[in-house]
Amino acid sequence: MSYILEVLGRGLLSSLSGAFQSVLRDTEPEVTVQELRARARQHPSDPAPWLLLGGRFMRQLRAVEARNCFARAVELDDESAEARIGLACAVDELGRTEESIAQFREVQSMHPDDVGVSFCLAFCLERREQGSLAAAEYRRSLELCPTLRNAHERLAAISLQRGQIERSMEHYRQLCDLDPDQIELRLMLGSLLLHAGEGAEAVKQCEIALTMQPDNWSGRNDSAAAYESAGLVVEAIEQLEETAEADPDSADTFLRLGDLYRKVGRAGRALDRYLRAVQVNPDYLEATVKVGTMELHAGRHLEAAQWFNRAVQLNDRLLAAYVVLVAAQHACGRIEQAEESLEMARSLEPNSTLLFSEVAGLQLKASMGPPTGRSAIMMGLDQARRRDSHDTAVLLDEQIKRHQRAVERSGNHAELHYRLGVLLRQKECLDAAIEQYRQAVAINPVYARAQIKLGLALKERGCEQEATETLRRAVCVGPEDLTLHYKLGLLFSQRAQFELAVEHFEHKTAADRQQAAVHANLVLALQNMGLVDGAAATWQAISELNAANAGHTVSSGEASLAE
Repeated sequence: MSYILEVLGRGLLSSLSGAFQSVLRDTEPEVTVQELRARARQHPSDPAPWLLLGGRFMRQLRAVEARNCFARAVELDDESAEARIGLACAVDELGRTEESIAQFREVQSMHPDDVGVSFCLAFCLERREQGSLAAAEYRRSLELCPTLRNAHERLAAISLQRGQIERSMEHYRQLCDLDPDQIELRLMLGSLLLHAGEGAEAVKQCEIALTMQPDNWSGRNDSAAAYESAGLVVEAIEQLEETAEADPDSADTFLRLGDLYRKVGRAGRALDRYLRAVQVNPDYLEATVKVGTMELHAGRHLEAAQWFNRAVQLNDRLLAAYVVLVAAQHACGRIEQAEESLEMARSLEPNSTLLFSEVAGLQLKASMGPPTGRSAIMMGLDQARRRDSHDTAVLLDEQIKRHQRAVERSGNHAELHYRLGVLLRQKECLDAAIEQYRQAVAINPVYARAQIKLGLALKERGCEQEATETLRRAVCVGPEDLTLHYKLGLLFSQRAQFELAVEHFEHKTAADRQQAAVHANLVLALQNMGLVDGAAATWQAISELNAANAGHTVSSGEASLAE
């Protein structure tokens, strides 16, 4: 991910119909499609069954049938805003944006104060590269609804790719005012300020955001703490449960409850409380790691790996936030503070490396099939602990081999190089890891995670100047890359067009081994913009790598892991 590139991806809709759920609602979910068809035949002049049928088809992703139904409803009542909105959404799904624009204009002429219509019309115009008209419509939607976040986000994106950085920052200032507790918004504002050369203000916004991180604060209950100090854990739990009931939005309280329940051996209740902490605050890194740890202790390796994978993404975002702060402090001459922030970043980096190695190892272990003997959870804990270090080393070595083979097959795959670098870093092969990070950055110069890992590794190697410059590049994006990613984001929001473009490009480059990773690199670019879930994409990539190696002969060391 890259905070500056994420500005370009914010506010994009994956489907226009999502903006009109109240209009295209299913008021009769118990009625079948066949019954709705029969009703339409029985009442040929009534548009209502056609509207219901069209909405049903839209929810089932049957865009052609939905378009036919809404078109029929428009024929029956050409002043029906609902029918025209449905038709606009359906034809947009089919990649016919001009027709969608025409329908939204018709609805706007009938209902000029409909903010949803104004926003979606703007969005369609933006995707047709009519930026000035789109910006005017976005501003119109803000006049109708000043708190419409998506409109602020799209106006900020348009301004950023046009080089109008001040306008982009103004929209993010307003977004921060609308939602002052949103950490990501402040980090994006900080990145924009840094991009504009306003280092001191960038430092301020980053420091606010980092202070708001859940791992940097703690809500205490003095009575509970007193009971805990006295060894009265049950009484401490009772106090904290009362606190949680009175304040159900305190993630820290649920985390502490999980810790206490673990102390008294109630693993199920501890897991429930940790899950509640994550539910309250999905960005809570410590709680996420503890959920994964509980799953691991229960022998649920795949579930543990998935939670650790989420934790990797959270830790990397926190790491990126500190790197933005480091760059901002450097920009305004606060060198000593920058060094302190860099040391904080360096202390965080091993967390991602260790967690990712755990993810790769656990998924590999799970891919070997169910255990044929007693699981570690059923063995004595001492025996399990004795095996842990050996298991981890064997799994790490095997994943490194698998990634090395994959790199040999597809050397133009930036994330493969990055993941191999992380595994080598965990193996303490610093120079080899640096080389892999360099390869990843050479393929994708705006791959922020790889830039950050490379910069920190270079710092450890003692290459101070190169490390500083590499970290600066991790948070700075040139105008050409901004334009490229902006256009990619708009293309991605047009599902049909995007899939056709990818299919065409892959067909053209199918014979070229160096271009075989085009799809993976597109996914990475979308991750950089926050348009694709990085945790899900990484999980799928490792799964596919293990599947590709399914026929690989298991070594004696691996065999012992499957017992």
